[in-house]
Amino acid sequence: PLFRNHAADGTREQELYQFENVQATGEMIRIRYSLIPYLYSEFLKAALHDEMMFKPLVFDFPEDDMAKQVEDQLLLGNELMIAPIYKQNAQGRYVYLPEEMMLVRMRSCEDYETEVLPKGHHYVAAALDELVFFIRNQKAIPFAKAAENTAELDMHALTMLGYPDCSYELYVDDGISSDMEKSLKVSML
Repeated sequence: PLFRNHAADGTREQELYQFENVQATGEMIRIRYSLIPYLYSEFLKAALHDEMMFKPLVFDFPEDDMAKQVEDQLLLGNELMIAPIYKQNAQGRYVYLPEEMMLVRMRSCEDYETEVLPKGHHYVAAALDELVFFIRNQKAIPFAKAAENTAELDMHALTMLGYPDCSYELYVDDGISSDMEKSLKVSML
């Protein structure tokens, strides 16, 4: 939910324009802004219900012996699973899916593809210019058009990304009041 760059004098320069692949980095930031409705809602749900926003797989799959062993994948909220690629120069990674999930491969907010993968072990290739994540079985997430900042996000023109015939409880913020418990259901069409 937070997007900050922590640096100090004498460390390597980390501004966006310093990266080799500036276009891909910019697209990842635009995708992040498109995911703000989901990230904000899940952050608020976790705060209001005393839950965790990031959970190990075993929390939702306690009977799954393999889920107990997975240490580098996380559930992000109730709908997403993330499996970061953290090895330098890796072009993908093995993931364990404790249930059928939808793989989402995004190159931009308009250029993405989905594929339903069965429960089990999978090798997932990922290019440097792709964001790869998983939507849990029979779930969907709200997705906004990319914006330059959160004030420009159009919360009334959201689309749903995920399995058909799903709904999502979206929390919206008017930016002024402190009434955080306003929510609405968004349905997958």
